[in-house]
Amino acid sequence: MTAGRLQVRIVDDRDPDIILSASSSSQSSQDWNRNSSGSKNEFMYTTSFTQTGGATVTHSFVGSFIAVYGTVSGDPRTTKPKSRCSIDGGQHSVFEASESGYHIKFYESPVLPAGHHTLVIENMLEGGHLWLDYLVVISIDTNVPPPLDGPDSPSRSSHPSSPTSCGHGATTSSDPRVLGIVSGILGLIIFIGVVVTIAIVIRKRAKKRNHPTDQGMLKDWSSGRRFLSTEHDKMSFGDESRYGITNTANDTGTERRSSLDDLSILSASTTLRSNITIDENRLKQLLELDRVSTGPSMPIIRDHKSSPGNPSDGRV
Repeated sequence: MTAGRLQVRIVDDRDPDIILSASSSSQSSQDWNRNSSGSKNEFMYTTSFTQTGGATVTHSFVGSFIAVYGTVSGDPRTTKPKSRCSIDGGQHSVFEASESGYHIKFYESPVLPAGHHTLVIENMLEGGHLWLDYLVVISIDTNVPPPLDGPDSPSRSSHPSSPTSCGHGATTSSDPRVLGIVSGILGLIIFIGVVVTIAIVIRKRAKKRNHPTDQGMLKDWSSGRRFLSTEHDKMSFGDESRYGITNTANDTGTERRSSLDDLSILSASTTLRSNITIDENRLKQLLELDRVSTGPSMPIIRDHKSSPGNPSDGRV
């Protein structure tokens, strides 16, 4: 297998390659709602909604990893979602929401053999409010040239390790190159945390001077892209009562719960925001699977084929 670089692709819920299907019992075109716009806190301002038991999502992709993110309403009048996901018709993984918020991870696949795969998501509860926001696909960019080995370097096996089930840790390796890559990524995570801390301090000082309103978190801090290490987004601006998610913004800034246990990538601009967490063990497995030679950061491709809508109320 040719060595390459990890490539992260964000697939919005409005992407035509995401197929929303009615339940087999109803066959109603109203099982999924894609007509209403989402919140400012959701990727590309959009989500797809269903409360029909048996409604499904299907997405075919090329890669070695996929994760599913959505919104969970905190409105006590709604039923939290219960869904199950499977890859290539294999074993199901059940997700039952225990908390509300944006960018909630519904599913994270094991490390998969590089190639074509199919993800299927099913809403298990009739009346369960399932909001799909986006998918994250990680693949190997084989266009990146492999590192040069010396003439006396031993050949490396081209056989990938077998996929592991969710929850199992990564296998250890004594390969100095793999250990170096993992150490570099962990160092990058720590560096990101330091940068985020400095950025938050600067932003809080700017808020005290300028007294901004709810537009602050949608402004770019530098070039329009940020890399943060956080858990799921807990902030809310404007009228988000339809979700029942608490607004934690105040005069001293927006509260955030930081974590370096997961690798989190947050891409932000005036038109889109996304918070992605990838389990560290999954990342190590991906690195070992293909002996990836990667740079100081992973490229992000925002895969959106439609323009963002304007946030509106009344979806729930």
